[in-house]
This record gives sequence, C-alpha cells and structure tokens, in this order.
Amino acid sequence: PGHKAGYGNNIMDEAISIFGKCFRKAYIPDLIIRHTTSQKSQKARNEGISIDHCNQLNTIHLNSQPHRNPTTLYKKPPLGEGKTVLLIDDITTRGFSFESARAYIERTGAKVIMVSWLKTINTDISVLGQLPKFDPYKPNHFEKVPLAKTHTYKDNIVDILAPTELTRLFSAYRTWDWPE
Repeated sequence: PGHKAGYGNNIMDEAISIFGKCFRKAYIPDLIIRHTTSQKSQKARNEGISIDHCNQLNTIHLNSQPHRNPTTLYKKPPLGEGKTVLLIDDITTRGFSFESARAYIERTGAKVIMVSWLKTINTDISVLGQLPKFDPYKPNHFEKVPLAKTHTYKDNIVDILAPTELTRLFSAYRTWDWPE
C-alpha cells in the first residue's frame, strides 16, 4: 500500500496487474492494508526525524478476505503453507516497508520473493530479525524490533562511479539541464 491509510495506488495497481497477467498469476491489490498513515522515510530523513521498521510494522496488517477479482472476495485467506508471494516495492529507501510486508506474509507460512523497481542511493537496507509471534491479520504494536542484517549501500555498488554519475544526472534533471 501507499503511506496513507487504506490501500492501493491506481497507477501501480494497473501496472502490477498487467505484470501478473503475463505470468497467469493473480494480483491482490488489497492483500496488505495500511490501517494508519505512516511516515515516509525520505521525508523523515529530510526533517531530521529518526524512524525504524516499527513505522511500517505498526501501520499495516494483512486482509484475511481480499478481493479475488473486482467483485468477488476470497472466502478464506489466500496465504499459507505452500504459497509464494511476489512482493514488489516501487522505490526502496531503507527497506522498512518491504521488510515489514515480508514479515507479515511469512507469518502466514507463505514464502516471499522480493523485487524492488528502484533503490534510493546512499541508504542501507536493514533486514528484520525474528519477531515475536503475532497475528498478521490484525493491527499490531512492536517496539525495538531485532535486526538480522544490514546490507550497506557502499558494499553493494557494482560500479564505483555510479553514485557520482547518478548525482550529476539527478542534479541536471532537477534544474532542467537536459542534454541536447
């Protein structure tokens, strides 16, 4: 879901739905519900606010009866043992929303494959550790969650000149300095 309470983003939903049809797999737009608006990582960083995974963990839950199609609901939860979910994030900053969604889905017994379309530069990804038992279909409240691993940005750069080149290109884009 987006960062605001509710679920969905019509543009992303349509793109992912088409992607799913290519593989004859269902896209379930209301599988993850945001019950409370969360703070965006980039905005928090710009305002000097420190956030962690709890910003996401405490604002989502899974929908036990999401839409199978626009007019029909699942009669029972579609997740569980033997199921695999392709979890797609449009832009990953620190991995808080990505990891939180993974934790909720895995709590059902389903496996998760994670794909991010874009990764913001100069930020590390923090992987959640083992969480205490919780009901993924209800709002939860976590404090001081364990981290399993941090994937540092600098240790995962394929081309050492990429950050400099991207910074130059983003600067040109922001100032409308287009190449001729």
